[in-house]
Amino acid sequence: MKYKMTQDQIDRIVFPFLDKEFEGIEKYEAANFNGYVFKKPDEALAKLGYEEDGHLTIHYSSINKISLFFSLEYSVAEELIGRWAKDRLQIKLIETSPYPYYLEAFVSID
Repeated sequence: MKYKMTQDQIDRIVFPFLDKEFEGIEKYEAANFNGYVFKKPDEALAKLGYEEDGHLTIHYSSINKISLFFSLEYSVAEELIGRWAKDRLQIKLIETSPYPYYLEAFVSID
């Protein structure tokens, strides 16, 4: 049986999961990316990259994790992470794209 859920209902279910998944991330200058990245201080590589023009790059492992855990299509999981980032990281979001490589960071910006 399939159920129809609104975007708001889905966000209320998935956002707390993403809050835990990305808990403690900080903004860093990017080493191999035109913009900056978000990562945890104890991790060497980032899973989110952001360019000031509104482009959010998401490591595919994060998208896969959400897609598999919540049985969502890949594109829906990518969109959800984008909405979460816009809301929680207070960024302007125009588009998202998956990225197969982890992003390196230099120095914390915050």
